[in-house]
Amino acid sequence: MRNILLFITATHATESIGIVFTTDPQGNYNNQNFQQSVKDAVDSKFNRIYLSGYQNKNGADLGLSWEQLASDTKSSTATYVKNKNGKILLRTLDDIISLFLQPNYDVNAYAIDLVEYANSNFYHGVDLDLSYNNLERNPHQNPLAVNDDLLSKLNDLSQTIMSSGLALSHRVKPEFFGSWAVPSTNFNTPTSDPSAYPTPYGMLIQNLAKSNNFDAVNLDFQYTNPDFRTDNVTLYQNSSSLDFYNGIDISLDGFLDYTETAVDEILISTPVEKNVFNVGKRAIDGVDSEDLACWKQNSQLAKEKQKGFFTWPYYTTASTEQGYKSSAEWASDIINECGDGPDASNSSGILFLSFLSAFLIFL
Repeated sequence: MRNILLFITATHATESIGIVFTTDPQGNYNNQNFQQSVKDAVDSKFNRIYLSGYQNKNGADLGLSWEQLASDTKSSTATYVKNKNGKILLRTLDDIISLFLQPNYDVNAYAIDLVEYANSNFYHGVDLDLSYNNLERNPHQNPLAVNDDLLSKLNDLSQTIMSSGLALSHRVKPEFFGSWAVPSTNFNTPTSDPSAYPTPYGMLIQNLAKSNNFDAVNLDFQYTNPDFRTDNVTLYQNSSSLDFYNGIDISLDGFLDYTETAVDEILISTPVEKNVFNVGKRAIDGVDSEDLACWKQNSQLAKEKQKGFFTWPYYTTASTEQGYKSSAEWASDIINECGDGPDASNSSGILFLSFLSAFLIFL
C-alpha cells in the first residue's frame, strides 16, 4: 500500500492594488483616450480602479470624463476590467458626513440617485469618500464617536448600495478607528483602554463586512497639515495613543514594519471576518512603494490581515525630478511583495496556496 503525505504552506498575497484617477493632483494619463488608460492600469496589475468622482448627482472630475464616453465604450471597458478580475468604482466627492449631519437629510434619495448613476455608467461599485476634512483640523470633534444617527445613515446608505449588487468601499482617515473616535467625556484625552474598541465606526465596518459586496476600507494616510509629514517616523510610528501592541519594539533608526503603527493598531482593535483594510499613499509622497510592500511583509499581522494598497494619481511615465515612479512600477513593487511575492503573471490579487514541498512516503 502506498500513502502520499502532502505538506502545504499557506501564503497570503496582496489581494487589492488600487489606483485613483483624479485631477487633484493631476496625473499624466491620456485624457483623450481615457478608456485606454483604464485598461493600461488593469494590465499593470491594478485590480481596483477608482474614478473620482460623483458630486451633486452628476459626474465630476474624471467621473465626468468617463460619463461622456460612449455607452458601448464604457461597457466594453468595464467588461475588460471585470475579465481581468478587477473592478471600476465610482468615488464620491460630496462631503457626505457634513450632509448627513443635517437634520432630516434624505439619505434614501441620495442612495437611489447614486446607485442609478453608477449602474447607468457601468461601474462595478462605489467608493464612499467619508474623509471629512474637518476631522483633520479638529480630531477631538469626531461626530462618528458620538452621533448614532450619523452612523445609522451611513449604514443605510451602505446597505442600499450593496443590496443593489454594487461593490462598496469606504475611503476614510485612520482616525476613524483610533483614540479620537471612541466616546469619551473629554475628547482632549485619548482613550487607550482596549475595551473601548472597536470604535463605533469600527463596529459599523464589522457589520458591513458580512456582506459579500463589501469590498474594502481605504485608509487614506495623506495629510495636508504640514505638521504631519510622510516619512516612516512621523506618519506611521506612534501615530496614535493606543498602547496595546504586540511587544515588538521598533528603533527610531530602523523602521522595518508596521508594528506599533496606526496600521497595526487598526488591525488589532477592529477584527473583521475578512480582509478589508487597504493602506493608501500618494505616489509623490516620499514613501516608496517598495518600502510599503516590505513593511507589510515584515509585519506578521499585516501580512495576514491587510488586504492591500492604493495610490494616486495615475502616472504613465516616471519622473526622477518630481520623485515618483510610473504607476506600473508602483504596482509591480507591491506585487513583488518585497521580493517574496508571486510572479506578476500568476498574481490574481487573491489569497493563494503555494505548494512549497511535497514528500512521498511509501509504506
